[in-house]
Amino acid sequence: MPKLTRYAAAIIFCIGILFVAQKADASCFPCGCTVNGDSLTFGNYSPATPTALKVSATPSITCSALLSIAGTAIVSLSTGNSGTFTQRKMLGPSSSPLGYNVFTDSSDQHVFGDGTGGSKTVTVDLGIILLCPSTVNIPIYGVIPAGYSARSGAYSDSLTMTVNY
Repeated sequence: MPKLTRYAAAIIFCIGILFVAQKADASCFPCGCTVNGDSLTFGNYSPATPTALKVSATPSITCSALLSIAGTAIVSLSTGNSGTFTQRKMLGPSSSPLGYNVFTDSSDQHVFGDGTGGSKTVTVDLGIILLCPSTVNIPIYGVIPAGYSARSGAYSDSLTMTVNY
């Protein structure tokens, strides 16, 4: 008798873009930033696979100003459906959850968040901007743990990336 393997298609649309300017100082006049880029797409996930499913994406931040000297930006990521950074959850068929998380590093040590609940933000150096925009890439790493039992179907979550400069 053939062995049946259940597959859950895990898709996360991770970057619902929101730009929030919470800090403006004299080193930047006038300033504006946008976030562009990739969503994390996990593709097919099988609970029978003995290793975690890992993916990455590289959204970018482009800031422009008439003049900015030694500007930095702090990038944060929301919790999404789960309301916590400890274990984010995509929702699928009948609102069934599929656990995952997003990290600032490829070794999955630092959960990407807003600096609370054990999460980390990312600080980027925008350098000197004089008329021309400055673009910085922000690599992000997504992980679904091995052996996470889930129903078959499409799963998604929506996170908001916020840039404070």
